[in-house]
Amino acid sequence: MGAYENPRFIPAPDYTVGLKAFEEKFKKGYEEGMQRGRDLVEQDKNYIAGIEETADQMRLEGEIAIENGLKTKEAVETEADDTQLDETFEVESSEVMGQYLDAIKRQTKS
Repeated sequence: MGAYENPRFIPAPDYTVGLKAFEEKFKKGYEEGMQRGRDLVEQDKNYIAGIEETADQMRLEGEIAIENGLKTKEAVETEADDTQLDETFEVESSEVMGQYLDAIKRQTKS
């Protein structure tokens, strides 16, 4: 009985190969996607931290600029007031002398 004594097994096709390949690719893609998501979240955190740092620096520079502006405004106003007062009280010597001499002449005539 040849076939029963020495049977040949014909390998049956493995129908789960496609499913296993799909599962492997899906798991690999899923892990890559999750890692990409974690990377994007990390990049976003770094970006926000950089923006906050830049905002703090700009805020400080703005406060310094305002302070310098106020000091400059005060200095300009003080200088303008001093200059205006000096010009107001400044009298040419020839006018003073002429007025003085006129006053003396009037006193001597009287």
